[in-house]
Amino acid sequence: MKNSPPLAVGRMAIPSNQLEAGVKEKGKAVHIIHTWKDYLWDMGSKGDIPAKTLTTTTDDTAPLNTDQSDALEDGRNPPGCALSNLTILDPPSSDPPPSYTAQEVTALLQTSMLQAISDSIPASSFPIPATAFYTNYILPSRPAFPSSILPPSETLIDSARPSGVTEITIKTSDHKSLTTFLKAAEKAFILTLKTPQKHSQQPELLITSVNESHPSVISHRLYETLRDMEGKTARRALKEKEKESLVGSLAVRELWKPHQASLNLFQEMGGDTTVLYSLAEVKDLVSSYVSSKSLINAHNQAYINLDQPLITCLSAKSAGKSKDKGVESESSTAEFVRRDDLVKNILEKMQSWHEVRAGHGDLVRKKSPLKPIQVTTKVRQGRKACTLTTGFEPYLVVDAEDMAEELRKTCACATSVSPVPGKPGLEVLVQGKQVNAVVEYLTGRGIPKRWIEIVDLSGKLKK
Repeated sequence: MKNSPPLAVGRMAIPSNQLEAGVKEKGKAVHIIHTWKDYLWDMGSKGDIPAKTLTTTTDDTAPLNTDQSDALEDGRNPPGCALSNLTILDPPSSDPPPSYTAQEVTALLQTSMLQAISDSIPASSFPIPATAFYTNYILPSRPAFPSSILPPSETLIDSARPSGVTEITIKTSDHKSLTTFLKAAEKAFILTLKTPQKHSQQPELLITSVNESHPSVISHRLYETLRDMEGKTARRALKEKEKESLVGSLAVRELWKPHQASLNLFQEMGGDTTVLYSLAEVKDLVSSYVSSKSLINAHNQAYINLDQPLITCLSAKSAGKSKDKGVESESSTAEFVRRDDLVKNILEKMQSWHEVRAGHGDLVRKKSPLKPIQVTTKVRQGRKACTLTTGFEPYLVVDAEDMAEELRKTCACATSVSPVPGKPGLEVLVQGKQVNAVVEYLTGRGIPKRWIEIVDLSGKLKK
């Protein structure tokens, strides 16, 4: 059938075998790299659109033409593809690993060596024994997706292809020997070698330097290596392990310490003025003191009669507040107070602390009241709604980048992480009104809803 030529260059976001003709699905199937007559096109050869050609829709693995194959082997961009220095890799598929000829394995090993040199090997590492150079630099620099760098030749008959050669190693190359491979690189002026002398304590070939200014190194296009993929996998596994240990095991406590006006009262109640108290412990201590002093009001047991230590504590000004001259505190003249208000008023005269423990991690204890996480919905420029999340750092179980990435996938919208203007900390922005998704993410990390405050800047406040 006749198809119009493509006007954009991109890569598949999902395997092509998951696409069905005529079926409408949500999401992105292709990531566009550049389009005809965009800025990248202007920097290239500015070629015209190719003429219409016959194409098939059943074969997704058409081989490159001769010019494109030669360009890949020479380290150049294939004709008609104005790619940048960073190679865009195809996503991994469930297809069996490609089978390469010995010559193709050699080409991939040479590319891996150029990748290792491009990563700037520290000068202090030289001289490097040949085996160490091969194991620590060349092998980890092999491409994660070799077929994206050098597609296997499909013109050879099956008998010409080595059986089972899917690994990129010296043994499967046409050199067969690491020494031969390195000497070929030295002949190309990419490496400088030192041959061990007879009866030397160092019997192995040494790499004394690499030529980072070699044209092959300069023109080399970076790609995702096996080391990069292993690092991503390790980081992903570590994050998953942290999630499993943290979710559902977040412990948050509000604490108070006797301070200034409340010091004398706690001494009268027989408490320790140097320790931190939870709300339940303060209630028990006050209840024991009230009972021992028979301060329960005889006419109404919901009220507590105030003795001199209680009056002194409750009538004192809180720290940081200016004293009003000529105005006597209401508590200084009161003879009794409601039982529910007594503990609340005493807590206001104490120093606020909080402690947070996530999973089996260390306990974090700080001298300040713990503030809830703010989830704010507001309208930005252009009348577009967005959801901002701030104040999550004290809770230990939320990472800003991880949160943005998870919400980007969940909400299928753009997210970003940036510093909070004029304040310490970060804010996570999600496009649209995504309060429910944000709250679900936070509670899924183990944060109780009482520590999440939802704010609508139109004036509506929810907790």
